[in-house]
Amino acid sequence: MDPVSMHASRPSLSTRPSSSGVLMCVFFDAEPGRRVLDEAPIAAAQLKKVMSPPYPILLLANAKARSMLVRADARAVFDRSRELHLDRRILEFDRGTWRGVRYARPYLHKLSCLLQSDFNQTVFIDCDTFVVQPSLIHHMLTSVLAVADVAMPMDPGREAHLSIGSPPWISSSSSGPPPLCSALMAYSKSPIADALWLGAARRLLGRAHPEVRQGDQEMVWFEWTQGVGRSMRILPLPGMERMH
Repeated sequence: MDPVSMHASRPSLSTRPSSSGVLMCVFFDAEPGRRVLDEAPIAAAQLKKVMSPPYPILLLANAKARSMLVRADARAVFDRSRELHLDRRILEFDRGTWRGVRYARPYLHKLSCLLQSDFNQTVFIDCDTFVVQPSLIHHMLTSVLAVADVAMPMDPGREAHLSIGSPPWISSSSSGPPPLCSALMAYSKSPIADALWLGAARRLLGRAHPEVRQGDQEMVWFEWTQGVGRSMRILPLPGMERMH
């Protein structure tokens, strides 16, 4: 689990922006992924305990995950929750092949979750990421999104075990920005942000970059450096281990 923190002054409730909040995603379809059902409510409870000022926490979960969270009485810790479906725009250009691409299902649903946030300004947090600094969420929703459309921590350590092919993937000697980590993201809702997530989904479904791990953050990196992201304000944040 990733403890996350960032030094910032404690904000007052009067400085909290409207239509802003925290987004979490749970996708479960098989026993190997069951751990997420335990991690999500624990991470949300920890966040609610420390977050100042408070922001609503929205949970999007697929039907199977929602039913299991209900049985465990685990959804009560979230301020809102609703069922997560694969985004219709992904279905439209996918032609239904995603159902046969099992490795991609969690990542496609995560990208769908980003597309379906209720908030104009969102901080997305993975279920295994623990926030320990009270003002982190407020800082990202205000100061960070004042200068960026999307912000994500750098993940330079990924290069060591994901550069299994030849360029264009990043290596320690290559130029360009380092990989980004999608465990923590801040973004503003906009057509261009939607295009970033949709572009990443399209790359994932099309196996556009088979030389790397087939995950959401890898495809977001390619969409940032080769696609619509070149027209966006994407802010790489310090690596999560340094955000203290």
